[in-house]
Amino acid sequence: MEMVFCTTFSLRYRTAINSQSGVRTPAGGLWTGALVIVAIVVLTPYFYYIPQSALAAVIIMAVIQMVDYDILLTLWRGKRRC
Repeated sequence: MEMVFCTTFSLRYRTAINSQSGVRTPAGGLWTGALVIVAIVVLTPYFYYIPQSALAAVIIMAVIQMVDYDILLTLWRGKRRC
C-alpha cells in the first residue's frame, strides 16, 4: 500500500513535461498537476467533438520528442539473433 501511495503522489521534478519546459524545482510538478486537473475538469466535455485522428496527432507530436533516434539507428544496425 505504501508503494502505491508513494509512487502515485510523489513529486518527480524531471517528468517529460517539466524537462521540455526547463523546470528544475518540485514546484513545477505541483503546477503541472494543477494544470492537468483543471484541463480534465474543464475541457473533457469538449473532447467528444474532436476527431480521434486529431487527438492521436496531438499525442504523437508530444511523444515524438522523447524518442532517441541515435539509439534506434544503432539497434537497427545491430547484430540480430534468431
